[in-house]
Amino acid sequence: MLIREAILSDVPELNKLLNSVAREKIHLSVNKTKTLKEREKWFKKYLEKRKKNKKIMLVCLKNNKIVGFSSAKRKNGKKSHVWEISYQVKKEYRKIGIGSTLLSKLLDYLKNMGAEQIIAFVIETNKASATLLKKFGFEEVGRIKKGIKIGENYCDYILFQKTL
Repeated sequence: MLIREAILSDVPELNKLLNSVAREKIHLSVNKTKTLKEREKWFKKYLEKRKKNKKIMLVCLKNNKIVGFSSAKRKNGKKSHVWEISYQVKKEYRKIGIGSTLLSKLLDYLKNMGAEQIIAFVIETNKASATLLKKFGFEEVGRIKKGIKIGENYCDYILFQKTL
């Protein structure tokens, strides 16, 4: 298993991963599918933010295929010490430690980038994500009751936080 920063040539495989996660409807930051052209445009915007130390994207490769992805985005202004993270693992590769490895590596990157506070938002039905965050010392610090609507169902929107 290899974890490294995402590069432009990763975009086609990354698009497949993110679109599969979007179809599951359990993730907040990946909530709709995109065309390859849209994803390429998204990635080029990322490269500009990366140059300014405002965003980082990592991919996890297993047998030379992208099976996981994590990212962090720096907040602006008086919140610039806060980074919001996100991570996704291909469904068939879950529960084998990829999420833990991605999150560990992402936190290392953020520490080196000077991050002080890390936040993550999770839908209450995504128990695996909440468990993973708690494993890494994140605490639930906020909850918006019925803050997310998926189809006709409502669920809570949970904020987790960790100090580096």
